[in-house]
Amino acid sequence: MAYDSRKDVELNHLTNETAYVTTTAVTSSEKNRIDSKGTLSMYMHISFFAILGCLTRLGTDYMMGENVFQVESSSSVLFVSFFSNMLGCFVLGLLTASSLSKTGPYGAVATGISTGLCGSITTYSKWNQQVSLMLLSAANTSGQSQVIGFLAIMLGLATSLASYYFGKDVMTWMRAAQDDSKSGNKGGHIQSTGSANTCPLFTALLVVLIIVFALLAGLITENTLLLKFSLCAVFAPFGASLRYLLSKLNPNFRMPMGTMVANMLGSTLIALLNVLATRLTLDTVTSTVLSAIGSGFLACLTTVSTFMSEAAGKRDKGQFFDSNIYIITTLLACQVLAGIINGINVFVPMQEDGS
Repeated sequence: MAYDSRKDVELNHLTNETAYVTTTAVTSSEKNRIDSKGTLSMYMHISFFAILGCLTRLGTDYMMGENVFQVESSSSVLFVSFFSNMLGCFVLGLLTASSLSKTGPYGAVATGISTGLCGSITTYSKWNQQVSLMLLSAANTSGQSQVIGFLAIMLGLATSLASYYFGKDVMTWMRAAQDDSKSGNKGGHIQSTGSANTCPLFTALLVVLIIVFALLAGLITENTLLLKFSLCAVFAPFGASLRYLLSKLNPNFRMPMGTMVANMLGSTLIALLNVLATRLTLDTVTSTVLSAIGSGFLACLTTVSTFMSEAAGKRDKGQFFDSNIYIITTLLACQVLAGIINGINVFVPMQEDGS
């Protein structure tokens, strides 16, 4: 029988094709598994830091509000969360100028700090709601309500943006000083490769925090302050995670549409919560739960720090027009949405039950 070399060639060709398809399938499956694991890690880090950021904001608001220092007020230019917004923007500025990169080995930690911590220390929805009520003359201001509301907008923008740039400057100075002290070492910084697996640690910490605060919320219903703090800590990860999910829209538009939608959505919903709180007769626990949804979930859904960093980023690239349009559009859209809801609530009288 004659030997047919063509059969061997065809067999080798089929074998190579099979090996290529198998390798491609395995590689694709492995890539999807790694991507899913990385996404889960991001959400775990964001959720953990969101709890810390939310509690930091609540603590700062408590200290600066009518309970201790009596500096902030929902009816003054220094609105509630004024200093929290400054603090969160400052910390984000520090992070932006630091060597901790979102694409480095501790990228998940960097994302957790920027999106979870800073984004939850600051809140756009509460600021927007207070200004909306001032503009509608629905806040007990000591002067002309609309003027105070306008000044609250301008001062809030100016101080938040200044805090962000100040944070960047401070970190730049610190790194420059560190480089000078390490001038004998080439490069001045240790370059790391790979990815640090911090997900198990932060997942465990997150689970512990949620369990602790959930138990506290169920056991201390008679203490409204602690109940609110505990519920806010439970709600915070969901708001920050939804904001991170919406941020995926940002690369698809000229403007950071994901952040804008998050701020618009949160500002609308917190106005609706205000309607429920003022028009319904609620018991103490239910009222505290609604307040915690606003200060926990919705406050963490919205952000001033990311809003400022995105606007500043465009300015740093010379895109002054885009930066200004982004700021103005966000301000107007959020005020219009909240203003419609708050306006109906303020000017449409409640129906009284008649017998």
